[in-house]
Amino acid sequence: MISVLLICSITSFGDFSEAVPLSDFSSDTWSVITVPGGADHTYPSAQFGSDQVLHIATFNGTGISYWTFDGNDWTHENVSEEDVWKPCLALDSSDVPYIAAYENSTKNIVLYGKEVSGDWSIEQVYNVGGGNYADEITLQLDPQDHPHIVARIVNESKIVYLHYTGYHWEIKDDFGDYTDIDLALDSSGNPRISYCYDSYLCCTSFYQDQWWNAIIAPVAGGVSSVVVTPEDETAVVGITSVGLSLFQDVGPGWAVMLIDSTEYMQQPDLCIAPDGAMMLAYYDGINADLRYASDAGDGWSWAVIDWEGFTGLCPSVASWGDDLYCIAYCNSQSYSSLLNPYLKIAVFGNETSVLSEGSLLEDQSSFHVLSNPSIGSVSVSFLLPQASETTLSVFSIDGRVVRRRTQQFEAGSNFMTIDGLPSGMYIVSSELAGHSVSELVTVLEN
Repeated sequence: MISVLLICSITSFGDFSEAVPLSDFSSDTWSVITVPGGADHTYPSAQFGSDQVLHIATFNGTGISYWTFDGNDWTHENVSEEDVWKPCLALDSSDVPYIAAYENSTKNIVLYGKEVSGDWSIEQVYNVGGGNYADEITLQLDPQDHPHIVARIVNESKIVYLHYTGYHWEIKDDFGDYTDIDLALDSSGNPRISYCYDSYLCCTSFYQDQWWNAIIAPVAGGVSSVVVTPEDETAVVGITSVGLSLFQDVGPGWAVMLIDSTEYMQQPDLCIAPDGAMMLAYYDGINADLRYASDAGDGWSWAVIDWEGFTGLCPSVASWGDDLYCIAYCNSQSYSSLLNPYLKIAVFGNETSVLSEGSLLEDQSSFHVLSNPSIGSVSVSFLLPQASETTLSVFSIDGRVVRRRTQQFEAGSNFMTIDGLPSGMYIVSSELAGHSVSELVTVLEN
């Protein structure tokens, strides 16, 4: 039974400080590679199977592609050559892949499933009607491997929730004109749907045979993302006026954690590992970089994962547990659009020992100012092919040395900050792997 939607305003917040930049990356745990044959593939959706095999569904420009990667070899196949886009991947308890997407030719939300024969079946689940199309599609499988789909019907100003009971599809399509939606399921298979409505971040939950709507906080835009913890608590990420923030239902009220206050963070994707650890991938819209944040049990921290060119669009983060996780994402030839995209992955964990071709950590160093402009300090991240002593220098525009710091670093990704800078324009310079690199930085008053 689907009952009346009830409205509950929830506005209390915990007292949490902002997450801090992470500084302990190492070359034997992180690798970034370009997926072979991944040209013109966008909107990746990633999941780990029970055997640690990575599965990715992508839009290939006309249809859907499906990839697997076991740490050594890639496999790739075309699921559909029809005009199908915005795929979302889920694996059942036997690691059988299912992909929900929108088929433009028939105006249907469709569900693909891989059969024992290796062929892909297709089921038309919901017709959006003429003049409309479906966007923001999310697929989840409940403990009985029954699919749940949520999607926004553009031009008709509504979202739909589709649930297969084992016998038929149940449809609820009277939620209203919500945007930036995402779906998660609790341990009983009940839905939690995050969304934005009238400049507020909200979450709708189904329990005790009723739908409950929680108004969480004002938002400044962006895509919401939701997960459910092993304790069946809801966690939602949204972009507020102060930055990218995580809200967790602690009953009563929502505790808030400011993840990243850097301006113009976008496209957050929140993931939860089997052990309950949360991790977040998102796109830096100012610097066109991929960022990652996680909670290791002693507080949240974040880092820039990939900054080569215009990269980090449409991130999808997946976790197998035991410190093995992956981010699938796209690069581009443009800051703001997927122009000539290419599929990439960043992998953290024991599987990266077999990654070699294309790894950023093997043969090059990189230098990146984390926030520009910054307030009172300059923070940089850099990549070293081998352990070395590194000097970071800050010069005034007329060439005078303002600050200088030398420190020994290990191979891999590292982080350094110089504090106490007055407002002004500076040149930040360093010697990395025998190369001099520099960048112009603006420091604002604290």
